[in-house]
Amino acid sequence: MTGLSTGEPSAPSADARAAWQGYRRQADTYFRGSLALTGVITAIWLFFVVTGRDGGAAFKGYQLSLEAVGRVAVGLTIMAVLWGWLWYGIKGLLLRKLAGFSKAEVAEIFRSRLQEPFDLKALLARHSERRVRIADMIGRRGRFMTIGLLGYSYVYARVASAPTPEFLFLGLQESLFDAIVYSWLMLGLYYSDGFVGRVAYGAQTRIMDGTLGRANCLVITMLWSLFKFFMVPLGFQLQGRGFPRHGYPVYYEGREVDITFRLALIAKLSGWTLEYV
Repeated sequence: MTGLSTGEPSAPSADARAAWQGYRRQADTYFRGSLALTGVITAIWLFFVVTGRDGGAAFKGYQLSLEAVGRVAVGLTIMAVLWGWLWYGIKGLLLRKLAGFSKAEVAEIFRSRLQEPFDLKALLARHSERRVRIADMIGRRGRFMTIGLLGYSYVYARVASAPTPEFLFLGLQESLFDAIVYSWLMLGLYYSDGFVGRVAYGAQTRIMDGTLGRANCLVITMLWSLFKFFMVPLGFQLQGRGFPRHGYPVYYEGREVDITFRLALIAKLSGWTLEYV
């Protein structure tokens, strides 16, 4: 179906309003569960940071430094805010040009969908579902890949500065700190219809998820936080296995290369189009 937009979202029917109320209760449940999970992870993290106690495989010798805070602040500003704003604009453009949405419909899509009824069926009656799914896919892939890139950037920063056996463990600890901050940011903006809330959730919140769009995004964010939490003790077990204290020298075309070249070479061999030297 390639229906034309009327320019304004239609008023929801009684059945649509009743369905929205049920979905809204589900969204509230997901929020409370995510809040509880983030609270537990944060409490464990804060205990070792504040007390300075040795947490064994999970938080062995972890110290929150100003450098770590600065790296996380810069990372979140670039990836979460600026990158989110970029993809917010890209998805809005796709909805206007590809799917034929009006300005009012785009504004409705980027709101939380939790403050007033959202009628997905009526929206799809006016627009091509295939084109809507394409816009959803592009926005979601482009936006969510930054969560993984943030974790990689902290590990890379540790490797570049000091390629010792502890680099992986320390980088993963920093990645967990980033995940905690990002989780609280997303929780704080969950019900927001303001500009920051629209930018934070806009690109990756699928239209096809209807009222549960932000709930879906929040659950994925929490799963990433849980993954990073369990990766810390795993990184502790891996440290020192295959990485001598000053790192193995790597030779390429008869000459020793630095750590940046090593990572670039690994990325290139893995299929990334990354060039160095």
